[in-house]
Amino acid sequence: MWDPNTGPGERHDKQIVQPFGEYLPWRSFFAHFSEYADRAGYFVPGDGNGVVTAGGVNIGVATCWEVLFDRALRQSTLNGAEILAVPSNNALFGSAMSEQQLAISKVRAVEHDREVIVVGTTGISAFVSPDGVDAGRTTFFEPAYIDMQVRLHNDLTPATQWGPWVEWALALIAGLAVLASAGLAILHNGGLKRPEPEVEPASPTKET
Repeated sequence: MWDPNTGPGERHDKQIVQPFGEYLPWRSFFAHFSEYADRAGYFVPGDGNGVVTAGGVNIGVATCWEVLFDRALRQSTLNGAEILAVPSNNALFGSAMSEQQLAISKVRAVEHDREVIVVGTTGISAFVSPDGVDAGRTTFFEPAYIDMQVRLHNDLTPATQWGPWVEWALALIAGLAVLASAGLAILHNGGLKRPEPEVEPASPTKET
């Protein structure tokens, strides 16, 4: 965070760094196959709880593609974030990936019932309401700003509180529903039957 009067304040260090870009796993192994291994990033995960405070407001931060991972903004929200922010620099990725990042940010807004501020240095910047609608947005490579009021939220959704357990429960319910439907279909059709062997008709005999 940067205060216009006092200068730098709290900061968020990215905690989920991306492999093969920001760092290279098994660097010594890949060095046998490509010179790129020596040029790949050497970033390491930062510390912190994913929350910075500005003007008395707790802001949950997921830098760039951290928003892709469920645990990033869930941890921020559990640590008291009242709104969420996704700052990024997508100049190298183009419009398609930025649209995808915005779509993921909309999911996070609904997931945690928080307003999300997406800040892109080259676009897209957007304001996303808790129901997943972008109430205002900018386009690519066009100087612009968004001036909107945000509402602070403190309640925790089931997805925030229980995280992946909700996903597993929904997947289990869906799986059981599929099995139940298959079972009912089998019973409706008279159960499983062994197919009858095909008998070839006897060839006619000729009298001589």
